[in-house]
Parts: sequence; structure tokens; C-alpha cells
Amino acid sequence: MLGCFTIERVGRKPLIIGGFLFMGLCCAGITVSVLLQAQFPFMSYMSVGCVVGIIAGFCIGPAGVPFLITAELFKQSHRPSAYTVAGCLNWLSNFTIGFVFPFLEEATGPYCYLIFCSICWGVAVYTIFIIPETKNKTFLEISQLFATKNSVQKEEPTSNSHLKLALMNGYGSLGLHDEK
Repeated sequence: MLGCFTIERVGRKPLIIGGFLFMGLCCAGITVSVLLQAQFPFMSYMSVGCVVGIIAGFCIGPAGVPFLITAELFKQSHRPSAYTVAGCLNWLSNFTIGFVFPFLEEATGPYCYLIFCSICWGVAVYTIFIIPETKNKTFLEISQLFATKNSVQKEEPTSNSHLKLALMNGYGSLGLHDEK
């Protein structure tokens, strides 16, 4: 319940970026703390703190915000497919990490967390440059944000244009149409 108000107040993009950056920082912290545990016994507490930090960073944004953004980025007719693909990728990623991590940890030792650190920071950079902020925007405004990023001519409303439901490839789509 509190998360919904936070998402609406702060915005989707800052929560995702902040969550992934914090998770990446905690992954780097785990690497450092595990490397220094032999010299400094208190570093084991830092490792635990970083694990809790990863969980907190995940809860800040990557846990819930992507499912909300999926609904905002796709047309109604494409949302079920988008949710299906997103859900399958989510479970496939979880399975892959769970299956590969023991082998990765055995091969690279504490440096395996740097791989996850770079992935988290890469997703944050991708979000900064590619994903638009959807807070307080209609689907049409979000579509136009993508259109400008992809150099697609955006439709400008004229004095005699109306927002109508058009039939496009068998699917209904919202668009601006001139009166005739």
C-alpha cells in the first residue's frame, strides 16, 4: 500500500534507477567485504549489511515498478502478450541465476558479485537513456516520447482533429484523426 503512494509521488524511473544503482553498490560492497574478511573480522557484518542492502534496493524499484511500467508502455491489445513475455523472462532469469550462481562463485570466488554489479549498473544506465518517465502521462504522450526518440513523426492535433478509436491490423488503437 505504501509502495503505491511512493511510486506515484517519486515516479517510476527514479525508483528503478535508484534501486539498481543501490543494488550494484551493495554487490561491489560484498566483493570488498568478502576479500577483506580474513584481515578484518568485522567485515562479515558488512557482508550481511550488503545482502540486506541488495534486498532493500530490489524492493525500492526493481521488485514492483517494472510490472506497473509494463501496463503503461503497451497498448491494451498488446498488454497480455507483454505481461506473458515479461513474466517468462523474469522466471527464466531467476532460474538461470539460481542454477548458474554456484558454478560462477566456484570459478570466480568473491569477484562473481562484480558481474551482478555491472549488470545492475548497466540496467540503470539503460533506464536513464531509453525508458521514459511515465508518471502522470497518458498512453498517447508515452507513445509520442518513444516516437521522438526513434525519429518517428509525431501526430500534432489540429483544430478539427479528435481522439478516436481506429481499427489497425484488427486491433483498436487510439490516435488523432481529422474530421472529414
